[in-house]
Amino acid sequence: MEKNKILREELCLNRGWLFHDGDIVELAADGHKKAYLQSKTRSTTGVISPDFNDSDWQPVNLPHDFVTSRTPVADVPGWCGCRKRGVVWYRRHFKLEDSDRGKNIELLFEGASTLAKVYFNGAPVVSSECGYTSFRCDVTPMAEYGACLNTIAVRVDAESAHEGWWYEGGGLYRDVWLIKRSTCHFLTDGIYANPLKGADSVWHIPFEAEIGNTGMENNTVKVLAQLIAPDGNVIASMESTPAVASLFQTTKISMDMTTPADVAIWDLDTPVLYTIKATLLDEKGVALDVTNVRCGFRTIAFDPDHGFFLNGRHVKFYGTCNHQDHAGVGVAVPKSIERFRLLKLKEMGCNAYRCAHNPPSKSLLDLCDELGIMVMDETRHYSTAEVYLDQLIWLVKRDRNHPSVVLWSILNEETPLAGRDVGYEMARKMCGIIKNLDKTRFTTGAMNGGYFSDLNATVPMDVTGINYWIHSYDPYREFCPKKCIVSSEDASGLATRGEVVSDKEAKTLADNDSEAVPWGANQRKAWREIDTRPWMAGCFVWTGFDYRGEPTPYPFPANSSYFGLLDLCGFPKNSFYVRQAWWRKDLNVLKIATHWNRDVEAGTPLQVLVISSNAATVELSLNGRVIGKQPTDYYEMNTFEVPYEPGVLKAVSYTEEGYILAQTSIETTGPAVALKLIPDRSQIADDAYDTIPVTVCAVDAAGRTVPDANNPVRFSILGDGVIKGVGNGDPTSLESELAPERKLFNGLAQVLIQATVDGRGKITLHAEADGLASAETVITILPGTADRKYVGNPPRFRAFTDWIRSSFFKEKPDPNLFVGEDDMNSWERITPGPGILFTAKDEAYM
Repeated sequence: MEKNKILREELCLNRGWLFHDGDIVELAADGHKKAYLQSKTRSTTGVISPDFNDSDWQPVNLPHDFVTSRTPVADVPGWCGCRKRGVVWYRRHFKLEDSDRGKNIELLFEGASTLAKVYFNGAPVVSSECGYTSFRCDVTPMAEYGACLNTIAVRVDAESAHEGWWYEGGGLYRDVWLIKRSTCHFLTDGIYANPLKGADSVWHIPFEAEIGNTGMENNTVKVLAQLIAPDGNVIASMESTPAVASLFQTTKISMDMTTPADVAIWDLDTPVLYTIKATLLDEKGVALDVTNVRCGFRTIAFDPDHGFFLNGRHVKFYGTCNHQDHAGVGVAVPKSIERFRLLKLKEMGCNAYRCAHNPPSKSLLDLCDELGIMVMDETRHYSTAEVYLDQLIWLVKRDRNHPSVVLWSILNEETPLAGRDVGYEMARKMCGIIKNLDKTRFTTGAMNGGYFSDLNATVPMDVTGINYWIHSYDPYREFCPKKCIVSSEDASGLATRGEVVSDKEAKTLADNDSEAVPWGANQRKAWREIDTRPWMAGCFVWTGFDYRGEPTPYPFPANSSYFGLLDLCGFPKNSFYVRQAWWRKDLNVLKIATHWNRDVEAGTPLQVLVISSNAATVELSLNGRVIGKQPTDYYEMNTFEVPYEPGVLKAVSYTEEGYILAQTSIETTGPAVALKLIPDRSQIADDAYDTIPVTVCAVDAAGRTVPDANNPVRFSILGDGVIKGVGNGDPTSLESELAPERKLFNGLAQVLIQATVDGRGKITLHAEADGLASAETVITILPGTADRKYVGNPPRFRAFTDWIRSSFFKEKPDPNLFVGEDDMNSWERITPGPGILFTAKDEAYM
């Protein structure tokens, strides 16, 4: 192998796109020539043509959800977020080097919402009918090299199809990649290396590789697999026997690698990850391709009497269901914001994440691997139609190396179909396909009834998932005592962050775990029913975060859900602390679930919920006077009646012996006098992708956060940064999420900040509001810290690639020479560039 030769490049293609809001319809052929040209593989007319004038299109970087730019309106249904979707176009120009000739070139789109069709250099190359699966295409045959530009055009239709009953956004909302590799190469998602612990307690790694060959001849190849520890040392390796990689076919190579006995275990608090480095070698041992996949050593098991076990230790799922959606960016959630959200869930004690109701982004699974969060990975469509089985196969092959993934979910609430023999047959086929690809994980589905029949979708599943239906837990266990059970979706409690009472006119819901949907329960009732049944494997709360759409129970202007334990910005509600009190055994949680800026007369009796953990008793006092002292109730927590008066409301929790365990207080604040900015981090990468959320609040003269402040705030940036989006967690807000301004909602708002490409120095975010002192925060740009390499942006110019060339003339031709409308053959159609040669002997003109 040549020294320092790059065998594979995986380059991010997120930057430098051009965006057009609205469809561009190619007009019907109005003549023979246009009909002829439109019928060819490579179109030279319209928006898909490299020649198309896109100079007035809007520059955007991906991920991009164009629907977030829409204002919610009353005539669009609430279930999808009251925002109009539509059809849009994206275009991207880029160059391939002459040195890329002879390589395999692949475009990989990780997700487009919803229907997408991709054109490359004027020719259709791939389409997608699912907004949650990736799609890719080998563009090698159509690629241009050197000085010639390549043009990608993508039509995304988010108008004529939807796959869910929630906000799905629209556009190229996940990452796009350009992959350069040898013509004999590992296929995308073609490596399977999932460690197993044998009966003799020895770890081994069954290894499979899928190899493609788009070269000029069959190749005899073998694979070298190396296990690399977190410190970078190779601790095990194995080389396969040779195999023939035939042209334009998939070749599979399998082997079994034994590992050292002292490997570190992947667990919730110690999520240790190893790397499998796979090198493809030709028959002479020369490296052709190389790729890495991560893996973790862990065991998982279910028991119908005791629930779930991780590494032989009983673990209950403290899970949440989540959609991919965040304030300011919609479904186009950057990896850093995914990390921010997952860390919030971890802070609560969450150890499991259900991808509701669709495959997640790859980056989210990478983060769950790194943070020690288990995953229920869910396909979008419960169907045995070939297109949907292909999506299921893709899901399993892409995700089966992730140690975080412990469950495959094949459906969500598909009664009555899933409750019949037809549903059984569908589930049997889907579960069988999964087991053919991955025998190490368990299958499940989220059922809302239909599981008491003799033949239904749960029969071929390893684990029965029950959505809500608390009353069926015990009867189902009696009906099917050898079946493992998990609450795949529960609670559906309702709250508006920071609200002290429910108000139908204002469309708010009290933030004290008192409200829930008719089919669900508040957090306290839902968890009691699961925690007191040791055979229940745990739960997945609906939902971890609020999300756009499904604004139950209110109509417009409500346009976002109320279900979350945290709001759309990731600000905790009081239900967050209720769950934390149960799920964080290491914390002495103590939280007064209200604020004390109450707009009521003195002496008005108020019900105050106090959330606590690990305590024997809780005492509440107001302005130094004891209101009451109660034995703690593990599930219901403690409620005190307090006659209101301004001042300090203090809670103290005690041990059995009477020692103080924790104490907290809330105060009546003065009016807001100043703004305050709190960035989640102080440093940012220079890649226009890394994103930092900044919390905005108002404080009084004593520096206390004012919990009921609702001031409009204006933002500006100094330095190489941009405001990516804004939000405040208000489910009824109609404000723009892209404007440099936002009202505080119950004391809080959020600004998302990005650095510009190759930005330098510091970014200063400035906030101001009428009547308040302004605030600033500084974020330092760290050059060269991006976690990925990017495709460069070519200069903006318009190329003209569609030319016709005459044959040679001996005499100078008439400059007004006319080519007939129906004459497609007298002159030759050409694309100028290298390789277009002009040769003649006696002729002098053309």
